[in-house]
Amino acid sequence: MVKKKFLAALLAAAVMVTTVTDAVIPASEAQAAETAPQEIILDRTEVSNPILSSYPNGDVLYGGDPSVMVEGDTVYLYTGRDIPIDLSQVDSKGNKVQDGYYMFEWQCYTTKDLKNWKYEGVIMSADKESITWANTGTDAWAGQITSHYDSALEKTFYYFYNCTWDSTSAGKQSIGVAVADTPLGWSNEQAKADYCAAKNIPNRHPENLHYVDLGQPLVKGTFTTSQSSDWNDIDPTVWVETVDGVEHRYLSWGNGKAFVCELNDDMISIQDTNGDGKITFGIQAQGATSATADVLEKNTANLGVFTEAPWIYRRKDANGEPTGPYYFFYAYDWREQMAYATIDDLMDGTFTEGKVLMPPTATSNTNHMAVFDFKGKTYFIYHNGSVRGGSGFRRTACITEMHFNKDGSVQEIPETAIGITGDKPYYLFSNTGAVISHENYVNSGADSAYPYMDVGVGAYYQPQKLDASWVITDGKADPSKKSYVSIQSENKPGLYLTVNDNNTVTLAHDWNYSDGFIKNGFTKPGGNPSEKTTFDEAMGKAQTFRTVKGLKDSAKAVSFESVAKPGSYLCMDNGSLVVKASADCDASADFYLNTPPSSGGQTPGTPGTKNDITSLKVNGTEAAKSGHTFEVAAPSASEYAEVSIATQDTQGFVTVDGKIADISRKLTIPLKGIYTRVSLCVYSADRKPRVTYTVIIKKDYSEADITSQVFKSFGFEGQTDDAIAVEKAFTPTAVANPTYQYVDGPGGGKAISLPGTYGLKLCDAAGIGENYSISYWMKPETLGGNVDPTLAAGTFSPEYWLNLTFGRAVWSRANGSFIDDAGTVSYEKDKWQLVTLTVSGNKAKLYVNGELKGDGSIASNVMGQSNAAIYFGVNAWDAYFKGSLDEVKIYNDTLEEKEVMAIAAAAVEKPAEFPQPDPNAPAGSGIFSDGDIETPPVTENPDPGKPDPGKPGNPGTQNPAPKPTIKKVTVKAANQKPGVKIVYLKKGGKVTLSAAVTGTGKFSKAVEWGTSKKSVATVSKKGLVKAKKAGTAKITVKSKVNKRKKATITVKVLKKAVKNTKLKLKATKKTLKKGKTYTVAIKSMTSKTTDAVTYKSSKSSVASVDKFGVIKAKKKGKAAITVKCGKKSAKLTITVKK
Repeated sequence: MVKKKFLAALLAAAVMVTTVTDAVIPASEAQAAETAPQEIILDRTEVSNPILSSYPNGDVLYGGDPSVMVEGDTVYLYTGRDIPIDLSQVDSKGNKVQDGYYMFEWQCYTTKDLKNWKYEGVIMSADKESITWANTGTDAWAGQITSHYDSALEKTFYYFYNCTWDSTSAGKQSIGVAVADTPLGWSNEQAKADYCAAKNIPNRHPENLHYVDLGQPLVKGTFTTSQSSDWNDIDPTVWVETVDGVEHRYLSWGNGKAFVCELNDDMISIQDTNGDGKITFGIQAQGATSATADVLEKNTANLGVFTEAPWIYRRKDANGEPTGPYYFFYAYDWREQMAYATIDDLMDGTFTEGKVLMPPTATSNTNHMAVFDFKGKTYFIYHNGSVRGGSGFRRTACITEMHFNKDGSVQEIPETAIGITGDKPYYLFSNTGAVISHENYVNSGADSAYPYMDVGVGAYYQPQKLDASWVITDGKADPSKKSYVSIQSENKPGLYLTVNDNNTVTLAHDWNYSDGFIKNGFTKPGGNPSEKTTFDEAMGKAQTFRTVKGLKDSAKAVSFESVAKPGSYLCMDNGSLVVKASADCDASADFYLNTPPSSGGQTPGTPGTKNDITSLKVNGTEAAKSGHTFEVAAPSASEYAEVSIATQDTQGFVTVDGKIADISRKLTIPLKGIYTRVSLCVYSADRKPRVTYTVIIKKDYSEADITSQVFKSFGFEGQTDDAIAVEKAFTPTAVANPTYQYVDGPGGGKAISLPGTYGLKLCDAAGIGENYSISYWMKPETLGGNVDPTLAAGTFSPEYWLNLTFGRAVWSRANGSFIDDAGTVSYEKDKWQLVTLTVSGNKAKLYVNGELKGDGSIASNVMGQSNAAIYFGVNAWDAYFKGSLDEVKIYNDTLEEKEVMAIAAAAVEKPAEFPQPDPNAPAGSGIFSDGDIETPPVTENPDPGKPDPGKPGNPGTQNPAPKPTIKKVTVKAANQKPGVKIVYLKKGGKVTLSAAVTGTGKFSKAVEWGTSKKSVATVSKKGLVKAKKAGTAKITVKSKVNKRKKATITVKVLKKAVKNTKLKLKATKKTLKKGKTYTVAIKSMTSKTTDAVTYKSSKSSVASVDKFGVIKAKKKGKAAITVKCGKKSAKLTITVKK
């Protein structure tokens, strides 16, 4: 967090140090004789993300699922502690430990300025000693803390709502609550002991000052019925507010389903909202309301794909009072995006349509947010995997400011490294003035795309500004060396410039670590400093550079020497960033920070408006041109092709796959798979695109012989060729009387269509052995999940199997251990693709359309097990494949790579042409495609219709008149306890209800009343309710303009009157300023009393009170407010000040 600014210093004997920012290095130094490049020190970028990356002992700090509580001038940030497990170990059953969520405890960090954070330590463990009902003890999943005053104990306590696996709830996740008397835990042993005694909670560890669990779940996973998974009940969020003198305590949670309830004043039990004497559950989509159920499953149809991680937030007006709708933030879809909707009534309202705020992060499959106000601004905290060794299982909290539009909608939230510091990113310019950026892309929603390791970097033409924004940090290889830097992407945090073995430079994620903590024996924070997580040393060096004066322009430029390859420097090579040995470097090894070098002026005359390619040679041979395509063949052993280009106008330029190329030199194109396709866009001198050509280079495998024999094949020409439809089971079972459908295949003929309700058993595996190959054509209609199968083989019980999935290239299991080191793969929807698996013993390779996609280990002897079989689209557990399958061939030997390529070359279609540029597109101008000037965000004034405050000293400007809309309808009962949702009457009794309508513009306040049971209670046009006979009726009031906006109150008519026998107010004294209001708060009275409540002021001229208990301060003085119910009364003294 702390910005590391270094005074300019040169690490050479007795020479003054120089800082390179926008400044020019003094000419006297530039002219000094040098035998080696002189080191210089660059200012580090001040970043706020990650919030805190290390423990006090220096070890890396991981923590996900952030939540926030603001207490006075301090922000408390809570996370579940992610533990990096030593993946080389085995568990108690001898199975290799798998990467996953290992979260043993919850931890806290604090700050007073959002920039300098302090690690406070563990607040609670998830083990069975701390949570007796916990099942695993290793799952400290998401939670949130809030404070609340306990009127019985006359003290404020802190309530930690959390979730973990529940041993008492059929193995499901449940919601728990733990308590302490400070945000960090108990202040002392006696305070903890006193609370436990008062609440009858076992004080199992008196000396432990962590939060104390209540000993049982608050919401059991088995209580919320109609479950879709064992983890529907996770991720609790709590919101407490007082509106019109009535306090509401909302709790919401859910994964796949969203639940909500209200809590009692004790904060540790659910409120009996409908007053039926028990806690009940209902589903809103099936008609349930708070009048019929206490815990509601919300209707999430408008939210799109609600995944998990709800967070409730509401804005406040200038007086600090809640205003406007509730904001319901949540994780959307997979990989998780951040989204939100609004709702007027958390219990009975309907969500607006959900809107996505943040795409998937570049480094984590999950995300989880917290939204809070601090010192007049609103902030958004989320998590990603941007620290070293980070991933979806090892996360870190990040922060950004959140902004509202004038209509109250939330602006999109970009993922950034700089965050809230206000510092500026670096821009790197080449010696030709081209800005360096990474390729433009949106983080993928497919697990198989991660980790990002080969994102292109170079001189893309007119990139987006954020794609060209860089963050300079301490060098990973050795942070103590001031001339060592690592260069991180600002908008893809966690991805760094990385030098690859082949001298290319890409953006890559430093996700791997070589050692971690041992399960159930991990190091506590602040433990032995030698017991730290260790990382991939080679990756650290690959992402570290030594900064020196420019190799050619030592006065103004900077050069970056690779620490992984000493003596090699970052250079530009035909638009791409590479490293070259110093002897091979020219001026392209010079980079300029924040300002491009002087171009020396433009060529006189009017820029040309035409340009085209006059010659294109590949490996010295003129390429054949057909329309807008150049096509040429290359020998099968070729790894690269050299391309030479000549154009009509040398003042124009050419981009190669978006990068500005230096066509005065040959272009080196790496060749992958059968076909390599390259885009060449030709620009005229006026910077306008004129024509796009597609260059297709095909490797020639016509001479390759295929010697392996086909063991079994399936052509699916209108028949199954003995394959049978099966349903998933440990031994997949045949489908009774299946109907097979056939569609057009990839090369003519037919293919079988699989509907996604069953898979195929192709054949038994007997006789195949340990060396074999399987190839097939598939066309998925839907892309399955990370473990959903395409090809599967072996036995599922006992588990000796292999799976080719939509995420893992080759995944297998044998002898109780998973094997998953062949990498990831991604497929295309609705497109035929040739997949080939080759296996030699315990080694496997996976090719797609002839291109190697996976290479690693596989379980041995999968095919040799008794009853082993080969399946497609089905295993014992996961979703069926939906799509088409054709030309399955099983070989009794391991195909060589040239054989695989020869098969693909004969069948894979030639790539399509790239589209032509828009002839009406304007000529490019400026460095970036999205402008060079940043527009400050617009924040809505929380009080619509009032003048915008603007900047300090600005008188403000009137907001435009809002469009007439109905926002909310509320109802309250006269002569009752303020805020009641249930009114009790005796037969013949009456109660007056009052409705309030809020909205924008000149909206109508007209309402209409209705009753669910006229035989029990009637309601007049003015809201007068009359009790007819014993029973329950729901009284509803709706806006006449928008009948979806409504409010309800329940009336229960009792057979006999219930007298009130007690009355106590929450406050007996109150001071108000003239013009302010306060609603009487009744602390206790007889439950279900039918006696009316009356309110009377001793001096209405000083402070008046109405029949709803609302007091209004009128003039300076004192007045006594008498509250009476039955024969009991209580007084509240009001002091009015000017």
